[in-house]
Amino acid sequence: MLVVERLLVSSKLHKFRRNRTISSRSDRLSFCDSLYVRLKFLKIIGHFSYQLSVISYQL
Repeated sequence: MLVVERLLVSSKLHKFRRNRTISSRSDRLSFCDSLYVRLKFLKIIGHFSYQLSVISYQL
């Protein structure tokens, strides 16, 4: 989990550095996009951990 957070933070910093020259409107759009992607990612992780818990429960 820590590795994933570190990756997210580093990519966010990279994006921030790259988008500083772009206008605030597109920056807001990219921020919404990253939020959506993160939510999707969290949903996938939650599903995966749920599957793992089910498997371990059956064992």
